[in-house]
Order: sequence, then structure tokens, then C-alpha cells
Amino acid sequence: MEVRSKGEVIYEAVALNDVVLHSGKSVHMIDFDLNIDGQYVYRQHSDGLIVSTPTGSTAYALSGGGPIVHPSMDAIVLVPMHPHTLSSRPIVVGGQSEIKIQIRENRVLPMVSADGQHSVSLSVGDSLHIRKHPYKLNLLHPPGYDFYMASGFMMNIEQMLAVLNPEIVGRLKTAVEIGKWPNGVALTKEQREICMQAVYAWEIQHLPKTERSGYIDRGTKEEGEQCDDDHIVPS
Repeated sequence: MEVRSKGEVIYEAVALNDVVLHSGKSVHMIDFDLNIDGQYVYRQHSDGLIVSTPTGSTAYALSGGGPIVHPSMDAIVLVPMHPHTLSSRPIVVGGQSEIKIQIRENRVLPMVSADGQHSVSLSVGDSLHIRKHPYKLNLLHPPGYDFYMASGFMMNIEQMLAVLNPEIVGRLKTAVEIGKWPNGVALTKEQREICMQAVYAWEIQHLPKTERSGYIDRGTKEEGEQCDDDHIVPS
């Protein structure tokens, strides 16, 4: 990303997830023009614009109503933030595209940040130029990593049981315990219930009773010893 003022580059930054144009701490909307590969797209009055990579499509852009883009896709996602229009929608363009955002006159100073880091103020006439970095970044995932499961997509229990293994079961149990997926997206009530049912069903098929979740070892009674259960009178 480059910020240019009067044709000169005054700020540069690199982002893994997204570049966000926003209005800072102000509650006022901002006004800007969007161009893609030199072609005018629209003038927008909104809270800002999220320009996201496929990796970032499951982060802030997702919260703004953007699509989930598979990491193998060479694409850039543009997600308007609360646009004052009925026709503005997220746009997905090719990864080689160059995005230009021209700042118009505003009541407040718009700001831009890369991956939520340091924000830079923009003046009237300044422009943002966003394009894919020439160097690729290789991300490491643990064995058995599943993009769709990590992104919060769910299957029915039968489908889940067909692909579950000890490592995935461990991740599901962790997700249930902390209430969110590895990427930070919160589990819905339905997802939590399906995960719990899948883990329980898998453990019944693959683990002895003593190793299943929730198992309580009551021990064995010595001769003459009584357990609390001995005093329970069936109704």
C-alpha cells in the first residue's frame, strides 16, 4: 500500500489481511472515489472501505459482510463499510488489480491502516494505491488442517464422523471449550451442539469408556464400604 500526496509517496505499508480506510474516532462518514486498474468504479459516502486479501477475508472483511475467499484464490476483496446507498455491494477482483482510492473533501480527516496497525491521516486529494506484494508468503498449518472447518463451515454429524481423526477431534473440543474457532470466529449455538455430538459419537466408536470426555472414575468399593449411590432410593 502507498499513500500519495501531490504525486509523491508519503507513506508505505504491507498487510497480510487487509488495508482499511476509515473515519477514525469520528462518527461522520467519509467521501471518496474508487478506481480499479485505472477504471472509475464509483463515488462512495460511507464509514470506509476494507480492501482484503483471501487470508483476510475471514477477518474484518467477513464482519463487514464480505465473502469468504479460499486462500488458493488470487483475488482482492473490497467491502464497503456501512455505505449510504442501497446498491453498494462487496466486489472481488483479480489479484493483479491495482486499487486506487481518491480522497474527496470531508468534514473529518479519513485515516488508513494496514492490518490494524498505525493509522495515517489523509487529506483532500491524497490517494491510496493498493496492489499485491511481489513476494509470496508461505503459511504453515498443522497436519490435518481443514480450511472449511477452521472457517466455521459445518457438516452434518455423519459427514463429520467420516473425516474426523484424533487431531481434528482435539480441535473441536478446544473450540467448544473456548467458544470460538481457531480463526477467532465465535461458534453459534447450533455449531457448538453439532461439535459436541460429533465428538461424543466419535469417542464412542474409537475410545474405551475410561478415555471418553466426561468420564468419572468412581473407583471400586472395598468390602463393607458404602458409596453415596447406595443411599439413593429409586422412585
